[in-house]
Amino acid sequence: MRISFLLLAILITVQSSAQILDLEKEWFEIDGFFNKNSIQKRGIKSISIRSSNKYDGQKIKTKKDLLIFEFYPSGQLKRGLKVNEFINKLDTMSLSFYYDLENRLYKKIEHFKYYTFAYYYQYNKQGELVREIKIDVKDQASDTLYMRSYSYEQNDSLKIQFVRNENGKTFQTNRYLIKPNFKSIKISYTQNQSYLLDEFFYQEGRLKEWKVSAFYKDLNEMSFRYSFKQNEIDEQDLYKGNILTLKRAILYEPEGLIKNVVERNYAEQTIRIYFFDYNFY
Repeated sequence: MRISFLLLAILITVQSSAQILDLEKEWFEIDGFFNKNSIQKRGIKSISIRSSNKYDGQKIKTKKDLLIFEFYPSGQLKRGLKVNEFINKLDTMSLSFYYDLENRLYKKIEHFKYYTFAYYYQYNKQGELVREIKIDVKDQASDTLYMRSYSYEQNDSLKIQFVRNENGKTFQTNRYLIKPNFKSIKISYTQNQSYLLDEFFYQEGRLKEWKVSAFYKDLNEMSFRYSFKQNEIDEQDLYKGNILTLKRAILYEPEGLIKNVVERNYAEQTIRIYFFDYNFY
């Protein structure tokens, strides 16, 4: 039954090998939103993303450093750096990733302002995560911040992950459901009955819509909808309810790499342009 679940997972995530973006992740986040296989195939060593902003009726501002991503030759993310520029200062945050010989993440280091946190991960023989430890590197008095353990139940299309605290009490349950042309991930919290539900809808191996439902006291819903041109992502539209609030158009270099992402925010009446620069091995 485990093989059936893995086959479904492989079949439903078929994407163009040339597409460097991972459409199942939120874009422009520091922990990465890239297609590992495409990064490896193209030999990309790093990607720097700058952005320019303008309000309606104003000129485009100077390009600013926003995100820098470094990759291992395997295509896995090595480091992500985010720069937030304010009037009198710069705030930076970075994540560094370390993998074992089986390409599993075993350590992550997070730096933000004066804080440094280390995360360690352990796996079972099936490659499933079974333990996570978070440590405050600079705080010698209080070393370990938390320790979590993971266990699993699984059938043909459903896999359930139970997350427990140091006392062995389950506080979070993650349900992964995979069917032809559909995948969902539901994260439930036992203490307050809140949840986060991600639903992915596919057509001919391409992601067409990603629905997000979040419940905490109230239900909030939004969806990302995708359109393609010549096997590449052409547009991403964000809807909140039935209202289009944000549109992103993707522009490419002649060799197929992304040159710009042009983002129109209808709610804020702004345009942001992302500029992609690449270094190669």
